[in-house]
Amino acid sequence: MAEEAGVSRATIHNNHPGLAERIRELGNRTVRKQRDAKNSELKELRKKYALLRHEYTHTRELNQNMASEMATLVLENQRLRAISENKNKVIGFP
Repeated sequence: MAEEAGVSRATIHNNHPGLAERIRELGNRTVRKQRDAKNSELKELRKKYALLRHEYTHTRELNQNMASEMATLVLENQRLRAISENKNKVIGFP
């Protein structure tokens, strides 16, 4: 602000301490608002991350369960196919 007025900061501080204080307060408010907005955004992102992490973990567990079930079904399919093939074979008599 001092630069915009064409004076040095020291001139404002020395000759107009009340004005200097008001300038600091306004600057601090702006900084606080920006900080609060960033903190709020960060909290929301952390919540979103936690939800996504939970969803990822749950999806991974489901995937592991399905892989296990599929392996069991493949083995059962092979067993049933073998039984079916044996019934279809004609057993020769001696």
